[in-house]
Amino acid sequence: MKESSHPERGGTQDGPRPSGRHAWFQPFRGNPRRRTLVLLIGTGVAVLGVNLAVENHGDASAKAAGPQVPTYYVSANGSDSAAGTTPATAWRTLSRVDQHVFKPGERLLLHGGDRFTGHLTLRAGEAGQAAKPVQVGSYGSGRATVVGTDTPAVSVFDTGGVEIDDLVLTGPGVTRSLAAGIDVYSDLTTGERLAHVAVTRVDVSGFRDGIAVSAADNAVGFRDVEVSDSTLHGNRDNGMVSYGSPLDPAAPRYAVQDLRITGVQAYANLGDPHNKTSNSGSGIAVGSTDGATVQNCVAYGNGTHGVASNGPVGIWAYDATRVVMQHNVSHDNHTGGSADGGGFDLDRNTTDSVLQANLSFDNDGPGYMDFSAVKTQPSQRNTIRYNVSRDDSRKFAGYGSVDLSGWLSGIDVHHNTVVQTKTGSKAPLLKFGLHITQSTVRDNLLSPRGGAVAASHQAYTTAELLLQGNEYDTPAAAWQVTWGAQTYSTLTAWRAVTHQELAQGKPSATIAPAKLLWTRAASWDPTHTPAPELPAGSALGTAGLDLKTLFAQDPGPADYFGTAITDGTAVGAAQPAN
Repeated sequence: MKESSHPERGGTQDGPRPSGRHAWFQPFRGNPRRRTLVLLIGTGVAVLGVNLAVENHGDASAKAAGPQVPTYYVSANGSDSAAGTTPATAWRTLSRVDQHVFKPGERLLLHGGDRFTGHLTLRAGEAGQAAKPVQVGSYGSGRATVVGTDTPAVSVFDTGGVEIDDLVLTGPGVTRSLAAGIDVYSDLTTGERLAHVAVTRVDVSGFRDGIAVSAADNAVGFRDVEVSDSTLHGNRDNGMVSYGSPLDPAAPRYAVQDLRITGVQAYANLGDPHNKTSNSGSGIAVGSTDGATVQNCVAYGNGTHGVASNGPVGIWAYDATRVVMQHNVSHDNHTGGSADGGGFDLDRNTTDSVLQANLSFDNDGPGYMDFSAVKTQPSQRNTIRYNVSRDDSRKFAGYGSVDLSGWLSGIDVHHNTVVQTKTGSKAPLLKFGLHITQSTVRDNLLSPRGGAVAASHQAYTTAELLLQGNEYDTPAAAWQVTWGAQTYSTLTAWRAVTHQELAQGKPSATIAPAKLLWTRAASWDPTHTPAPELPAGSALGTAGLDLKTLFAQDPGPADYFGTAITDGTAVGAAQPAN
């Protein structure tokens, strides 16, 4: 794809908050005429449902230790005239819960297997203490279900100190819902960040977004937010998203500080086929965040209906700093339009972040991307290392399996294994757009089966973009690089003109059969997908450059499989098997 056709992320819609590729969302903020606990209900009556087994989770009331705190129970067989303080005296409806103001440390437990139609909001004046969180969950066997109507199923509004776990949340459907299943939002502009919101073991479907964490313009926002061991599927725009006001790189302000997303499955969040102005259909989107970890997550089958010119991605970040994405799998993600549909992306205004030891395969767009369309919103000082890409960019020849495009500076791409297994592939393994500066591509293992090893829109100098120590697993006769307006069919010719693939004045690249093995999956990979690695004793195990010794560059702590890095001289994502 031509550089000029690459879409800028962002846009405007019907609300006050941008989110990079996302349109401006209009959050649910509760009824502006009520500032008590808000519980909006459809029928107001709980309905007996089907038990959903929850393995090894048990009764949420078992969390109590030390002095007992008040616990309130809700059951389809309860009574709103009862005390609500024991399972035998449980309330029956969410409308009864509406009459209670939750103090720090109190708990609300819904009977597992029952269905409750309505909406729960914890707001300013409730909860509020990180050390004594209000807990909302299930008791008995299985998980309770909250059926949302035209609002979120659960809202955390202008407060912290909240834990939500062991619930199933179902919305009215993606064509009807304008809300997130769980909406964590603040518009407070004074005071400290709201501390501690944790969401664990929830299943969320049928909403605009599965889980959304955000803050209004100039709001103080949140810190210590965790989403773990949850399934977010069948939502419209995103499985999980965080966002805030537009980021000013000169004076950055973030909606969230210390965000942790672990063990999340985000799939079949298909996007909005009617929204042609802003992206939709991502699995996990981390925006407006200072300090985030995305780990042990899987995103797949997202984005099919996202038709905007700025498309969806399986897992990505924008307007963010200090983001680490590791030990994740992103595969078979799509786009219904002409852009994106990739596995992982560090997007506009993302700085000092790392993509390491992830697996991407069979995505419409790039496996790994770093991108910024606007000069004043650069992506800077990011690292992409020890990742595996297999058969990515299968829909668009204009992308690369690893794609660097736009206003980027200080990007380091090293020790990745990028493979095409299907003959006749069209996309290059590496693709470089315009405006890249001070960036390096080193010690990667590139194995094409039809596509060029690299294609660059600009004939970069080595001061702008430097390739060194890469291994090209392709017959010499099939080797090809496009560098600006010139195409080179031999490594020697390209090196002579551009001075690429030289280290300390000597040739640094190799063209040799890698003889990759596909015999094991990484221990962290829940999909158990075999990943490529060099055979024991391979000469390529010492064919790379020692980044630390030669360039004072941190090679990272471990390879794709978790093997500790010692000398860091192997090419590709994995150290040779012993």
